[in-house]
Amino acid sequence: IQVDGVVLVFTLGIAGVVALLLSFAPRVGNEHQHGTELTAGNTRTTGSGRRRRLQQGLVVTQIAVSVILLTGAGLLVKSMKRLSEVDPGLDTKNVLTMEVPVDFTTLTPDNHVVENYMRMTQEIKAIPGVEVAAVGSNVPLRVSGFQLDVNADGRARASGEPQPAAEYRTADTAYFKAAGIKLVKGRAFLSSDNKKSAKVAIVNQTLAKLLWPDKDPLGQRIAWTGDLLRFIGIKENDWMTIVGVVGDTKDGGLDHAPVRAVFVPFDQGLFPTGNLV
Repeated sequence: IQVDGVVLVFTLGIAGVVALLLSFAPRVGNEHQHGTELTAGNTRTTGSGRRRRLQQGLVVTQIAVSVILLTGAGLLVKSMKRLSEVDPGLDTKNVLTMEVPVDFTTLTPDNHVVENYMRMTQEIKAIPGVEVAAVGSNVPLRVSGFQLDVNADGRARASGEPQPAAEYRTADTAYFKAAGIKLVKGRAFLSSDNKKSAKVAIVNQTLAKLLWPDKDPLGQRIAWTGDLLRFIGIKENDWMTIVGVVGDTKDGGLDHAPVRAVFVPFDQGLFPTGNLV
C-alpha cells in the first residue's frame, strides 16, 4: 500500500474546497434563526436566493464528500482484505529479525566474522523461549537488490532471451526453518557445507522453473557470470550443485512477483555479512 500522487492531490483539493465553503458558514445563519423560521411555519423566507443556493450547495458538498470518504474507506478495506489473503511464502508468526551488518572498512582475515555470527546465534538460542536462531545475508520479505547474472550448465538461451539474473543470498543451516520458508525439494544446508567442501546452492521455485522447466533441478549446476564478477572477486563459471529448492517468498511486496534467488551456504559466501532471524 502506498500513497498515490493523484489521489493525494485530489484529497487536498477537496479539503481546500470544503474549508473555503465552510468559511462562509457564519454568514448563512445560526441554528436559532433556522429554528424560529421553522416554527413560524415557514411564513417568511430564509433569506435571499443567493443565500439559499449557498445553503443547498453546502449540503450537496457535504454529502458528496461523505460519499467520497465512504467509498475510499470501502476500497481500502477491500484492498486490506485482499492483501491479508496473499500467501507471503513464509510463516511470519513469532519471527524476529535483526540487521547486524559488518563494517567492511575494518575487515581483515583475522576478524573471524563467520565465527562471530555463529557465536551470536548460539547465544540467542540460549535465551528462554527461543526455538531456533539463524543467520543469512537477507532479511525475509525484503529484497537486497544485489543481483548477478547466472548460468545453468547445459542450458542454451533462446534467441533474444536476456541473460537470467538472480539475487545473491547466503543462509546457514537453520535459516529456512527460522524464517518459515518451505523446503519444496531436496535438503537444507548442512554444517559440512563449508569452505573445504564442494560448492552447493539452493534456488527458489521461480528461478528453478525458469532454468529447468522440464527437468528436476536437484543435481543441476549453476554459476555466476557477467562483467560485474571481476569487480567483486567472484570467479566466473565456478559451478555450484543444486541441493534444494525452496518456496517463493513475496520479498518485493505482496503485490509483486517473487524475486529470483540463489542461496549459498553462509560459510561459503564471499561477503561475510548477515542478519539474524
